[in-house]
Amino acid sequence: MRATLPAGLLAVFVSVILIMSFYPPDVTVDTPVDTSADDIISTSSDSLSEPTNFSFLALGDSYTIGQGVNVSERWPSQLIDQLTGYNMMINSSLIMASTGWTTWDLLYTMENSVDLLDPPYDLVSLLIGVNDQYRRSSVENFPDQLYKLIDEALLLTGNRPESLILLTIPDYGVTPFGGSGAYPQISEEIDAYNLVIRNIASRSGIHFFDITEISRMALDDPTLLADDGLHPSGKMYGMWVDEILPYVISHLTDVSDARG
Repeated sequence: MRATLPAGLLAVFVSVILIMSFYPPDVTVDTPVDTSADDIISTSSDSLSEPTNFSFLALGDSYTIGQGVNVSERWPSQLIDQLTGYNMMINSSLIMASTGWTTWDLLYTMENSVDLLDPPYDLVSLLIGVNDQYRRSSVENFPDQLYKLIDEALLLTGNRPESLILLTIPDYGVTPFGGSGAYPQISEEIDAYNLVIRNIASRSGIHFFDITEISRMALDDPTLLADDGLHPSGKMYGMWVDEILPYVISHLTDVSDARG
């Protein structure tokens, strides 16, 4: 999903990036992603081995890449910053996300990026599905794709469900791009997708965070949106982190204790 509709702007920045790095090769949205090593910039450190150091993989689309905001305002970046205040250092962090990605795009990239990943990760996040809805894919197709993504993500945690967190899909129907609430069908379809996320997370024993209601606050508070009138601002992403942080602190504490 992009902030403008002309066909000439349907090209997206497709990248596999580290949280503090950005390499944006242009490809067509429907073109399989090139996951060659030349497109990767790594900043992970092998010298940090204290128990308070952890690894984090963030999977998703424009909401994870932070379309429209600075690198430091992305919600994964803000989460890392917050954890530092609790003496929890993310010394290896990777964002695998791009504006416009559907579940198929993300799954394709994960399956073809084995050499670029460094599992097991202490924390993996998954936020995906808005572009499936935006491209009019039936919600009936969503469960199968989501189960496949969860299976892949769980492998990257070392099959530890507690290390995987799911986020619900924000409601862009309340944004100026989405008509500022004038098209209730958007919100209804987002709710249907999110019900799938909730149900599958519950059945799979995976913790999920409902950030959709936070996104709907943008209808009355324009400061919660980026300048493109579609994506969240750093302020909104900070509110997401406020929801996620307590669980992550508790989980990483357990990880540290398990290390002895």
